[in-house]
Amino acid sequence: MTIEPFFLERSPHRLFSVYCPPAAPARGGVLYIHPFAEEMNRSRRMAALMSRALSQAGWGVLSVDLLGCGDSSGDFGDARLEEWQADVRAGLDWLCNRHEGPVTVIGLRLGAALAAQAALDAPEMVDRLVLWQPVTSGKTMLTQFLRIRVAAAITGGGGNGPETTQSLRDRVQAGEAVEVAGYEISPDLARGLDGLELAALIPPSSIPVNWLEIATEPDKPVSPGAARIIDTWRAAGCTIEAETIVGEPFWSLQETTIAPALIARTTEILEADGS
Repeated sequence: MTIEPFFLERSPHRLFSVYCPPAAPARGGVLYIHPFAEEMNRSRRMAALMSRALSQAGWGVLSVDLLGCGDSSGDFGDARLEEWQADVRAGLDWLCNRHEGPVTVIGLRLGAALAAQAALDAPEMVDRLVLWQPVTSGKTMLTQFLRIRVAAAITGGGGNGPETTQSLRDRVQAGEAVEVAGYEISPDLARGLDGLELAALIPPSSIPVNWLEIATEPDKPVSPGAARIIDTWRAAGCTIEAETIVGEPFWSLQETTIAPALIARTTEILEADGS
């Protein structure tokens, strides 16, 4: 597989990006949006395998490290939700200038919410959304992330007294950044995540959506929280199909894990478009 690493310029930032050009006759472009914090690193292998599979099938795939993530400029403490949204738009601009044909945005976890926002902000640039295990609430995700620090303090016998997720939130709300597992969460990022609710990011009816969740056994329904959001989107006119795919939650496991069926199903979805 040919890969083209480069820095995507979004002044004053430089976003490390990898482009995999189509190895078969070009069908269109794909933008991949990675998940939050350590989930990004745990998903690198899956992202690479997905890019390879889609490249072989005729899609040009662009992966962008968002501001403060991976090899892009800035530190994680510089990250803001609105900056990440601008990074996604920069990736879409680059991909649309490079490609003719339809553009699909694939988002994993928090990246799925960013993908939905991109479809709202620039519907003329997005032809399909494929959402992998979407984060449905930024506030819930942040609370779960803060629990990592709370658990580490308990097991490590921290000397600064007991911490709770609420005490950490109080510090952030007072304007203090907090560090969790090597990632600095700024007050601005925390506020952005707390206000992020996927239910409100309803894609336009012109953009078909595929919602894919990982399950431990076949034919399981999507999670209840996901089902409520899917019903809300459908009631608002969104064209959405939801299904579960058997596999491991690769984004949350310490060891490198992949879910081949998720890549295979995603490839099938894009091929069914007839692009």
